Amino acid sequence: MKRHLFLTCMAVMGTAITAMAAYPVLFWDMEPIQSLEGGAALTLHHPDMGEVVFVHDAPWEGNASCYHTVLQDGDRYLMYYRGSAYQMPNCNHPSVTCCAESRDGVHWTRPNLGICEFNGSKDNNIILMDDEATHNFAPWLDTNPACPPEQRFKALGGLSKGLFLYVSADGFHWSKLQEEAVITKGAFDSLNTLIYDGARQCYVAYSRAYYKAEDEVWVRGIQRNTSPDGLHWPDDATPLDFGADAPVVELYTNGIHPYLNNPNVLIGIPKRFCRDRAANNDKHGKNGLPGTSDAAFMSSRDGIHFNRWDEALIRPGLQHERWITRNNMSAQGTVLTSGNQNGTPPVVTIYTTEAYLTDGPVRVRRHTIRLDGFVSVQAPYSGGSFTTRPIEVAADDPAAQPEGEVMLLLNASTSALGEIRCEVRDEQNSPIPGYTLADSLSLFGDELDLAMKWKDSADLKPLLGRKVILHFEMKDADIYSLRFGQPRQFTPSTKESDDAAQTEVCRQVVFDGGEYRVISAANFDPKSGKVALTFGGAGNSHIYSNVDDPSAADFRRKLFAKGYAIIIPFLGGDSWGREAASEGALRDLEHLEKVEGYTVPPRIPVFGFSMGGLDVLMFAARHPERVSKVAEFFGAIDLEDFSKRGFPVIRKLYPDEEMMKKSNPFNHISTLAQFPIRIYHGDKDPLVPMSYSTRLESALKEQGANVQLIVVPNVVHTSAILIPTADDLVQFLTE
Repeated sequence: MKRHLFLTCMAVMGTAITAMAAYPVLFWDMEPIQSLEGGAALTLHHPDMGEVVFVHDAPWEGNASCYHTVLQDGDRYLMYYRGSAYQMPNCNHPSVTCCAESRDGVHWTRPNLGICEFNGSKDNNIILMDDEATHNFAPWLDTNPACPPEQRFKALGGLSKGLFLYVSADGFHWSKLQEEAVITKGAFDSLNTLIYDGARQCYVAYSRAYYKAEDEVWVRGIQRNTSPDGLHWPDDATPLDFGADAPVVELYTNGIHPYLNNPNVLIGIPKRFCRDRAANNDKHGKNGLPGTSDAAFMSSRDGIHFNRWDEALIRPGLQHERWITRNNMSAQGTVLTSGNQNGTPPVVTIYTTEAYLTDGPVRVRRHTIRLDGFVSVQAPYSGGSFTTRPIEVAADDPAAQPEGEVMLLLNASTSALGEIRCEVRDEQNSPIPGYTLADSLSLFGDELDLAMKWKDSADLKPLLGRKVILHFEMKDADIYSLRFGQPRQFTPSTKESDDAAQTEVCRQVVFDGGEYRVISAANFDPKSGKVALTFGGAGNSHIYSNVDDPSAADFRRKLFAKGYAIIIPFLGGDSWGREAASEGALRDLEHLEKVEGYTVPPRIPVFGFSMGGLDVLMFAARHPERVSKVAEFFGAIDLEDFSKRGFPVIRKLYPDEEMMKKSNPFNHISTLAQFPIRIYHGDKDPLVPMSYSTRLESALKEQGANVQLIVVPNVVHTSAILIPTADDLVQFLTE
């Protein structure tokens, strides 16, 4: 992998690196490394893609919600973001700034803060509105020891008038520290960030600026400003230095913040932007707003010189909507969350956005990577070695003699056949007796604190205060970081057992003529015949369905416990009950059975949400021989009437009145009446009239149908309706 690496402050000054128990030496660049030999190389690692943890489906949010900042304040996690919508049906409002809360970084809620009024109510999580800063409000916890308690939260925000400084004591109630902008030169249509640099005792702001490339094209870049107090900012912005050989790339955001396991090192997870590309499914990109994005990784030890990797940290991936313009934006900040498997240590969590500028709400997805795991020195099975620069062996408190052994602890991973050996040398590069390569025991395993051992001892206490050079011989292994001290006691994950019955798996199937997903428990039996077909909102337009929503987790778990799998067709968007959607789903079922080898009964349960609810009704009407029962949420849509309520796309799809009538479920009552049908509707739904559901229930009852309408109180047009209805839906689908 190509990366742009150069030595920064400490190496240039010739001073030794200090390895303390609190802050590890990170092998993310060449600064702590004197040489790499054999097959050893610095290697970028990629986070695991996790679950969707938040959906911006509140009325004050929408499909342009973005610019997230995530931070941890004691035992609570806070997520700040812009609530916004762009050309989204029935969702048009000015931008607002919101805050969500979590106790674990995975399950997020909107606190009813009662601060700002939206549509006549203060029952929302809005913290700022009617302010230019709502476009890109970016909070951070001030780590300056001299910071007044009432200002411990600080934030930058603003656009054409410059960046303004805001302060807060609790993270919810904010005020401007002064009426004038603190930084006025820059192009601030980005997430501009603020940190306190404890080593240099100053505040640092990273913001967008435009720079002229060699071809005279202006590109988005990052500038750095400093201030002694956070309020007075000299006009001395400087561009970040990525090295002379670094290619010019556009950085839409900067994502720069102190690394949580060593705040002396800054990391950035900027959104890289390719302004001229547009995916085939990107209607905005094809109509004047192009741009594909991914997440990059960079790190710095002085805040000015950054080692930036050319390869993406997080690619857009297989999800179609992550290729749409301006998606894959990483939140500002990383946090530590519980391990992904039972008994594993905590992981670093990154959050990214998807579904931006689609017809549905933006979603926030969680990605995880091991602690210190962004970059490692990696050696293949054939072997490799590396030698460090002088490292001072230091205790956290130099004045106190540490109790117990002082061990060399590696955050490292080997294969079952791999190994690591280490030699400790003095400053003249001579092996220290007792710590030679011949004395080193072979180390293997995968831990955050693997203790290096030699024949006589693992204790390096005799070397405290000395500067040593470490030489590692490796085979099929990674070393991410090291420190001196004693192993830490991490709180292991207490997730439910990750046996096959609890683990969810997702298979994406693409074939000539179709695309679909199968979600199930890992121990699902494809020959069981227990499959259910679902159609999602917005016509499963981006191979995302409402059952992917965090609020559907309990429903999925309970349905999988009954031995079922969920089939999710990719319908391409704007299905609106069209025959093509029904025929596509039928092809997917046939492929699942004939090619993938699943047992698919002649009749299966089908369920859907919103536009997908309309689709399941029409699938049942067109193919009654394939359906056993129907459940729909907000899907009883009278197309002929609904097309007059602000959805001109329906008229475009159905220019012929007869075509529209054929796709209107109210014209197929006699066919639908043969199935058991469950209708769910939230009584606060602002989008699909409740009258449609009551009409459908009445019409079906007149035909003698087994139908029931369940009105869910205090629920808007949202996937969260699955929370109170999960038990009923599972019982209905599986009984």
